[in-house]
Amino acid sequence: MADQLDNIVKVTITRQTSVPSMASFSEHLVAFEADGFDAILDGSGNPVFSADRRVRIFTRGEISALPETSFARRAAQAQFSQSPHIGRIYVGLKLASESWTAALDAIYAENSDWYALTVSTRVMADQQAVIGWVAMKERLCIVATSDPNAVDADTGDIGAWAHLNNHDRAAVFYHPDVGVTNGEPDPAPEAAYFGYMLTKQPGGATWALKGLTAVPTYELSAEQKLRAAAKNVTTYMRAAGLPITSDGRVASGEFIDVIHGIDWLRARIQILVFTPMAQMDKIPFTDEGVQIIVSQLRAALDEGVRVGLLASYDIEYPEVAEVAADFRGERTLPDVNFTAVLAGAIHRTIINGTVTL
Repeated sequence: MADQLDNIVKVTITRQTSVPSMASFSEHLVAFEADGFDAILDGSGNPVFSADRRVRIFTRGEISALPETSFARRAAQAQFSQSPHIGRIYVGLKLASESWTAALDAIYAENSDWYALTVSTRVMADQQAVIGWVAMKERLCIVATSDPNAVDADTGDIGAWAHLNNHDRAAVFYHPDVGVTNGEPDPAPEAAYFGYMLTKQPGGATWALKGLTAVPTYELSAEQKLRAAAKNVTTYMRAAGLPITSDGRVASGEFIDVIHGIDWLRARIQILVFTPMAQMDKIPFTDEGVQIIVSQLRAALDEGVRVGLLASYDIEYPEVAEVAADFRGERTLPDVNFTAVLAGAIHRTIINGTVTL
């Protein structure tokens, strides 16, 4: 009976449920330094890291495997103290005998699934190397400093250097307790910042005016605030009794949420446009085929509007008859262009009023 029915109505269903994976923009890695792979032992006395296991991933309940006094443990605690917080943390080991760039290369070669980077070093030369490395890898980092020059001088600190060199993948967070051994642990404010903000939709939330759990605030003079702001250095003080981060900018002056959001949008466009190209037998080089590409681009931009990154957008694309023969011969669709307006955010307001009798 089944054979008869199959002869009459032949049904073939091809599964197209596999889609390309998209990089995560909510994964945070902390890189910290130790004398050797056997310097970090778990509760059973076994090495936590090894030459072929530079990167470990921990949930909140697993960070006890890290030494209590290590920067990695403090950074993990800072991340997981936030409410809400991201659910796991990547930890990478740098050997004391190697440079930061060499260590980050080794960490990245083993596991590159993370987006945001915190490093244990508070040394300016090391932080310069880290910022340069992050720029090449198109990741995002925040470096923390207690250098008084960050708020007391116009030059001579990591904030001034990063601003002068127009780095847009690094933010500098000033905190006077960073790296200070006065009996209190380093508060790892950058790890707390990432732990909280990476729970947000990329581009959908400003990084300004945010309160961080377990990170103490401090006071600055009006002149110190101006010096920090001129270099786009993040500060953490109180306003109306509430602890808040300052403007939420990277060193170049761009807002962190814009960098984070555009990174996400680029990846979203790539993955949506690529999916039908990979799933279909082919996308014909016809006006109908062009519409398949454009519709995927439109879907990504619509998502950008929906999550609050974009306010509006326009798309331009050619008709097939307008495409030069050499492009058609190479099966390359050119000149699909879009312009978009960022939704932005309100950080300040000016209100004028008049009261009369």
